[in-house]
Amino acid sequence: MKEIRLENEKKLVAQVIDKWLEGWSGKDVEVITRHVANDFVAHLPNRSSINGLEALKDYVLEYYNKRPFGPVLHVESQIDVSTSGDLAYEVGRHDHVMVEESGSHTVRPWNHLIVLKKTDGKWKVTAISETNISPSK
Repeated sequence: MKEIRLENEKKLVAQVIDKWLEGWSGKDVEVITRHVANDFVAHLPNRSSINGLEALKDYVLEYYNKRPFGPVLHVESQIDVSTSGDLAYEVGRHDHVMVEESGSHTVRPWNHLIVLKKTDGKWKVTAISETNISPSK
């Protein structure tokens, strides 16, 4: 049996999550989807579930077209990896910066649970659930 180095795996998971959130900040659909498993599922407030990679691509394009979306700031993170080394999760918080046409901006904080699985030696985001901490105005 191969020895799992959990601290190393946690660092790899953190890198994937950081790159994935950078993709959201950069409005880069390619970067976002590169870090997602084919069987991806998302549970977001006020919307039906997003199931699969194609549905995620459609959502990302819709999201960018409807909102004055700025960067996503990764604020808090607690990562754990299963002892088998093939599942991981991050419980944390990220902030969406919303930029208005006037140049002003607001910050909307979100709690999240991100689940990752290791497939063919690579960590991929397989599920996310988000909760808006403060309702939008």
